[in-house]
Amino acid sequence: MMVQANIQKAFKYLIAVVPYPINLQTTFSYTFYDGPPFATGLPHYGHLLAGTIKDIVTRYAYSQGFHVERHFGWDCHGLPVEYEVDKANNITGPHDVEAMGIAAYNDKCREIVMRYSEQWKVNLVYSGVKVMPFSTACATPLSNFEAGQNYKDTQDPAIVVTFPLDNDPSTELLAWTTTPWTLPSNLALCVHPDKDYVRLLDKHLNRHFIMMECRIASLY
Repeated sequence: MMVQANIQKAFKYLIAVVPYPINLQTTFSYTFYDGPPFATGLPHYGHLLAGTIKDIVTRYAYSQGFHVERHFGWDCHGLPVEYEVDKANNITGPHDVEAMGIAAYNDKCREIVMRYSEQWKVNLVYSGVKVMPFSTACATPLSNFEAGQNYKDTQDPAIVVTFPLDNDPSTELLAWTTTPWTLPSNLALCVHPDKDYVRLLDKHLNRHFIMMECRIASLY
C-alpha cells in the first residue's frame, strides 16, 4: 500500500508540472481521427503499439499550441462490404452510387452485414477455436502479417526411428520426426494410401527397411 501511495503522489506531481499551452482556443486546429479496434474483434498488441504512436503525435501537436480534437471511430471493414454490394448491383463507380442514392446504398450495405445473423441461426456461422501464431516475447497472438515479418528458414534436429513388423521382425518401418519426445505416446504408424512404399536392404546395416519411395534420396 505504501508503494501504491508513493506512485499516486508521483503522478500528481508529474501532472502538476506538465507545461500546457496557455491559449487552448487557438485558431490552429489539429484534427485526428483514431481508429480503435475492429468492431468485430478485441484489442491486441498491434492496437497498443499504434495507439502509443498516435498518442505521441497528438500530444506533441498539443504542446505546440494546436487545439487538438480527437475523434474515435470503429473500423468495420467497410470496403469488403461495399465490394459485395457493388458486385451484386453492377455498380462500377461513384456515379452509380449517386444514381441509387446514398441512403439506399447504405441500406444494402447493412443487409450484407445482417445476413450473418440469419446464417448464425442455421449454424452456418459459429464460435470456435483456431490455432494462431503466438509471440512468446509479447505474450500475445500475432496476425499473419506480423508472423511473417521475421520468418526464417532454420535447421532443425531430427531423428529416424525404426519399428519392426510384428509378423516379420527382420523388416522395419522408418519414421522421421523432429519431436522425439512424443515417441513414448505413439499408438500407431500411418501410411499414405496414394503414395508408393518400397522395401529395401541397407547393405551397410544388413537390415530391411520399408519407407516412402520418394524419400529414399533424402536418407540415402
